Amino acid sequence: MTNPQEKFEKRFQESRLQYIKSLPDKVSEIKLIWNQLNINQWRLEVLLKMRNMAHNLAGSGGTFGFHKLSEQAKLLEQALDMMQINHDTAPDEETLSRINDLLISLQETELHTIQEFPNSPYHSTKTDLIYILDSDKESSLGISRQLTYFGCNVKIINDISMLNTNLKNSAPMLIIIDSEFSKLMFDKYNVIQTLRKEWLLTCPIIYISHSNKFEERVLAMKEGSSAYFNKPMEISLLVERINILTNAGIVEPYRILLVEDDIELANFYALTLERGGLKVFIETNPEQVISRILDVNPEVVVMDLYMPDYNGIELIKIIRQHQSLFSLPIVLLTSENDVNIQFLAREVGVDDFLHKPIAEKHLFDSILNRVQRSRYMNLSINRDSLTGLYVHKKINEYLATQLDLCKRYNAPLSYIIIDIDNFKNINDTYGHLAGDNVLVTLSNFLKIGVRITDFVGRFGGESFVVICPDTTAKAALNTIERLRKNFAAINHYSDKDIFKVTFCAGIAAFPKYQDLEHMMAEADKALYKSKDNGRNQSTVA
Repeated sequence: MTNPQEKFEKRFQESRLQYIKSLPDKVSEIKLIWNQLNINQWRLEVLLKMRNMAHNLAGSGGTFGFHKLSEQAKLLEQALDMMQINHDTAPDEETLSRINDLLISLQETELHTIQEFPNSPYHSTKTDLIYILDSDKESSLGISRQLTYFGCNVKIINDISMLNTNLKNSAPMLIIIDSEFSKLMFDKYNVIQTLRKEWLLTCPIIYISHSNKFEERVLAMKEGSSAYFNKPMEISLLVERINILTNAGIVEPYRILLVEDDIELANFYALTLERGGLKVFIETNPEQVISRILDVNPEVVVMDLYMPDYNGIELIKIIRQHQSLFSLPIVLLTSENDVNIQFLAREVGVDDFLHKPIAEKHLFDSILNRVQRSRYMNLSINRDSLTGLYVHKKINEYLATQLDLCKRYNAPLSYIIIDIDNFKNINDTYGHLAGDNVLVTLSNFLKIGVRITDFVGRFGGESFVVICPDTTAKAALNTIERLRKNFAAINHYSDKDIFKVTFCAGIAAFPKYQDLEHMMAEADKALYKSKDNGRNQSTVA
């Protein structure tokens, strides 16, 4: 039985977590008021509002045990108290600079607080560090915060001594370096070559700059940068490039299902293909072929034509009865030279023949060629051209396949449909290019934010789908709520404006809903409940 002290501790930790979730908005509002004071006419009542917010933050930070945050807010409060004697008169440059410095320190402390709190929605479990080398603290804080929302583990470095200290302790996975930092800290030296030679760094290095001059890009390329981005940048495009650079050369192995009743021959074929990097699954029992296809999701099936009690043509007819397997490439291994049988095999859906006996090299080259074309065609046909996500047809096929598995193994599954809030208004206000960038940002955000075993697709327009195998409705709700809150904090850019975007979600889960149409319909209803209740929320059917 839980004692009263344990109950209190649990409730206190839950309260601290809620406070952490609200912290970015609290600090952002203080910064927004300060910007308004500097842009508009200086007014004492606005200054008092900012002072009171700093006072409240100092008190609440200490109450919840975040003492560094409380101290920084208190310093800001005291500085603002000193400014009130000037009433509606704007302060001098020295005072303005001091307040700016205090605000930057407060933002730094806030970012460290939410990153270091273990249960924070922004706490990264990744151990690989990304260094941001930027002498502009405010700029680096903004980039760091945005990358944090995508689950990146970021370290801000504002000068050379700080860089040297950090490099002694840990090598980064990737470095983002501002061109001004490069000029200020490294003078005329090639910063990338310096880092490579002095610290033996081999990680990718990305240049960021306010300049879009062609010669700047050429110089960055000659120095050896892996990418070049203009400030302010679309954070999702930066994250996508980081993902590509840090996973360079890592490609999911091609998956082959080998159907062969002779286990010794099957093992020989598998060894031949695996030596070349293919991932091979063996099935010796023809009656289990459908189950194995659904289990391992092969990109090509290689099948013997003749097996005890069955032949390949009969099995292919059975496979093609499943709508989701109608286009699955099938290669027959056979010593049969009868042209009529070969024609019959092609009529039922055989894509290619390999004649026994076959040399190892010919076997590998033939299967590799087939599976490469299969993957390329799947990517071309089944992926959305803008976001790179799976399209509506593929979503339905995948969901149908997963529901079959759930019924067979009595495993849970959750289907989540997501819709961007007020997307038409985004297009009308900021333009269709900005709208497209929002779609790309959300697609990248979802791909990075879910498990590798989860399926992400674009249902159409501003609607997206996430299918989560082995996931209950409650677990799916926790996942999508984490993603929803983080996505709402991301900055999006148009030509002149920075804006935020939110989304709604509806969730339906197996075994409560057991067929595809019913599950999708109920998730849709849940989505519209989220919309009707004010948007920017998730609902379980």
